[in-house]
Amino acid sequence: MEIPPREYTFESFVDQFLTQELTPFTRPKIACFLTEFSTWDQEKIISLEKMLAAYGIRIERLGHIRRLLARYVDKETGTEKLATFYAYLDPESKLLLCFTVEKKWVIAQTIGQIAQTASGFYYLFIGPRTFDLLKRKILEEYPFAKCVYFTATYRPEFARKSETRPEIKKTIMYHGEDGLKALEELESYYGVRPRVMHFMIPDIGRYEIKNDGCVTLWSAEDTGVKPRKVLLTLIDMAAKDVLISRRIIETSNFQLIPIKTERKTFEIPKLTPWVINFSQELRYADSEALLHVLSGKGYTVFNYTQVEGSLRLSGMVIDHNKHNVFTIDMDSHKMIIAPRGKVPFDSFFRFYRVITENFDPNASCEELKEE
Repeated sequence: MEIPPREYTFESFVDQFLTQELTPFTRPKIACFLTEFSTWDQEKIISLEKMLAAYGIRIERLGHIRRLLARYVDKETGTEKLATFYAYLDPESKLLLCFTVEKKWVIAQTIGQIAQTASGFYYLFIGPRTFDLLKRKILEEYPFAKCVYFTATYRPEFARKSETRPEIKKTIMYHGEDGLKALEELESYYGVRPRVMHFMIPDIGRYEIKNDGCVTLWSAEDTGVKPRKVLLTLIDMAAKDVLISRRIIETSNFQLIPIKTERKTFEIPKLTPWVINFSQELRYADSEALLHVLSGKGYTVFNYTQVEGSLRLSGMVIDHNKHNVFTIDMDSHKMIIAPRGKVPFDSFFRFYRVITENFDPNASCEELKEE
């Protein structure tokens, strides 16, 4: 997708995107990322432009839009190529919208790699609860829409066990116009939760929604601008729900409060935790499963204690991907997460993703309520 180079506002860029001619066999998509940046280049310590440049991204300015060029290695030929993204940073939500026709594995190998490790930058993770909300919203907006494909998974570590062979990890790919009904049945019998869903909206097009925040116009039935407008609508639907979770997580804080005495000044840490509420009462075996999940996802839990009976698990957690440390204090109903120093939102958001994707898909987050 080669957008004519000129100065764009977001609105004028969208107008261009809606009518831009594409090469055959390409699919327009929007990959969305959460950031801590409200501008491209005016942050005090490090800007979004500098951070992306540090990861080898070449940046060209097109007004409010940035053309991002990222190197990757082609799977088939082994040669190095350039991926192109047209990115808009929303100053209020701090969302980075990347418009592209690159394949999903190319996104994962380029900007996706940055989301794995960079501070203040992460996927717009669409968890199971957000998928449930999206299903309802899509059907409200387009009553004749159908889910025609999904990929769903189950892990033995899930707190809510599968009715059928709960000890077996499962991945189910389903094709059929009864996708929504089939997903309900498979969730019930096999405990699987969706990671990818395809919706067919009659007379408009087919859309893929992926849990890493990428929405693709798979095919269009309308030759006008409507299919691409719906693409923007779907991203907006998903982002609104995810941003609620982000705002909750961002209430977490770490401060050093100065306390003056006659002889000296002390600094006492003040911690503001946040909470993950589990969808059902947990047992001791669930805490063992959680430790197993975390160890496989780039975390080390140390100095921890486990107590049977009324479940209790507390300890320090190292996030090796995002290079942060925080504490957890968990009972059979909830987990309290507290920073140990300044922990950017993306590290906590990654942790929340690991919990909902690998342990309790129906878990939710909330601010810690003072008793």
